[in-house]
Amino acid sequence: RVRKKELELNPLPEEETDEGAMTRLSLIEQAIEQLPPQQQKVWILSRREGKTYNDVALEMNLSRETVKKYLQNANVSIVNFVSSRVSQFALAFIFTKL
Repeated sequence: RVRKKELELNPLPEEETDEGAMTRLSLIEQAIEQLPPQQQKVWILSRREGKTYNDVALEMNLSRETVKKYLQNANVSIVNFVSSRVSQFALAFIFTKL
């Protein structure tokens, strides 16, 4: 099954330990911590644990559409949080390295 193309924000590989990687990870972690609790949980289950919308919906007792909306809102919030703290050039670099 193919999902619509979405902004993927995945954790960094363990072997990437340079300063830039740590900054990216730190900014994204801070952004995730700022999300409302339900959005945060949906984002973690979907993006970190790789669960489908349906699996997340069942686990959290939400509709699939609610999961989709929470994930979209979380992605926008994360991008806004990070972009407010780095330049446009750095932002492009951050998300191409994830």
